[in-house]
Amino acid sequence: MTIAIEATASTDAVCVATAQRVRALAAAAPAAPITPAVAAALGTLEHQAPGHLIHWPDGSGGAHVFLDGVDLGTPFVQAMTWVAFHLPHTLPDGDIYPLWMRPDLARLDGGPIGKTNAAGQDFMHQNQTWLTEPAVMISLRSNDRDPAIDSPARKLARVLTTVRNT
Repeated sequence: MTIAIEATASTDAVCVATAQRVRALAAAAPAAPITPAVAAALGTLEHQAPGHLIHWPDGSGGAHVFLDGVDLGTPFVQAMTWVAFHLPHTLPDGDIYPLWMRPDLARLDGGPIGKTNAAGQDFMHQNQTWLTEPAVMISLRSNDRDPAIDSPARKLARVLTTVRNT
């Protein structure tokens, strides 16, 4: 399965600056083991967006993930964004929820970003700030997910499709 993103080099100042801060954070993060399912999910994501995946362990077997240079296309004022989320140690049973994108993301038509979003957020996971970065939170829960087929890559593709087409 292919993630429906076009990870390309971005010259967008907001995306570049955030990616630099995230790379520094990831490089300084303490080493910790991740589960085999999380490692497999990271491998799939890296294969789909080579060179654009930044990740670091969360200390409980999961990983924090940041993709830079994601092309959202013409419905947005900013065609490029970054996407951040958490891969829980409970994979394949756990869901990636919510996802975050650049804080200034706006549609050309003034419409909503995806079905549900909240501007003015920071990346959060279980009420712990893992990176102090303003963001738009994309909330698209997978209530009836099947761990046998609903991988993190598939969820990411579904969220990006929803954001692009809403």
